[in-house]
Amino acid sequence: MHHDYGVDLLVPDRFEFMRAFPQIPCDRMSIDDYMALVLKGTVLHPRDGVQKGGDAR
Repeated sequence: MHHDYGVDLLVPDRFEFMRAFPQIPCDRMSIDDYMALVLKGTVLHPRDGVQKGGDAR
């Protein structure tokens, strides 16, 4: 989800993500954050660059 101050995204393994990118904050999300992201967010597939779902901003 895009915000004025940044972007929220889901990663498959946050601990691996934190090891690979220690300069990027990685917080644990609540169930409310998860539902908002799943219902309103955009799915971006890194392999093919295709966006699916979400709102078009």
